[in-house]
Amino acid sequence: MTTPIVVAVLVAALLHAVWNAIAHAITDRLLGFALIGLGGMFVTLPLLLVVGMPPPEAWPLLLGSLATHLLYLTLLMVSYRTGDFGQVYPLARGTAPGWSPSSGRSCSVSTYHPGNSSGSWSSRPG
Repeated sequence: MTTPIVVAVLVAALLHAVWNAIAHAITDRLLGFALIGLGGMFVTLPLLLVVGMPPPEAWPLLLGSLATHLLYLTLLMVSYRTGDFGQVYPLARGTAPGWSPSSGRSCSVSTYHPGNSSGSWSSRPG
């Protein structure tokens, strides 16, 4: 495993631990989610200076991703209000990874072909 991959995994683990600490410590879920969002913004903005803005063709996908993420966060906050954090959190974290590929498949212009040992992606007309 290369050093950048190890660093990325360790940073992701650190950010996840910080997210969990905030989610457990702050009783006002809206404030907690806002702080987490601001933290993500402060990490992302410097990266945009390095890699540049996405091309215009990507904006519809980015906006769709944003809308999906906001829906997920809204439902997560409602779940936290109505259920115990210890029960809601594992369910939310466990079901989201399953919804991502299934929802992506319905609107994707790419197809994954697992038949090849390394897997491959191919585009189809939209």
